[in-house]
Amino acid sequence: MVLPSTWRGASGWPCTGGREVRRYDPTGRVVGVVPLPVLQPTSCAFGSDGRLFITSARNGLSAEELERSPLSGSVFVVESGTAGVPVPPFRS
Repeated sequence: MVLPSTWRGASGWPCTGGREVRRYDPTGRVVGVVPLPVLQPTSCAFGSDGRLFITSARNGLSAEELERSPLSGSVFVVESGTAGVPVPPFRS
């Protein structure tokens, strides 16, 4: 789950693994759905400009599933209307 900078509570965009990513408000109500042309969305991350990057997987899909979802394994970009929370750089 990722948190938009405009809400530091429990709102998020979890990947559901069912051809879509859903946005939930703090009460758990679905307030947005991003349909995807893949069977396995895997992760979401916000760009600093409000774009939502969504990854997907190909592993474990049969030849028939890959034929029906040829974009599996791709990264998708969606205008989300919100920005992510800045992440501090890694320090070793």
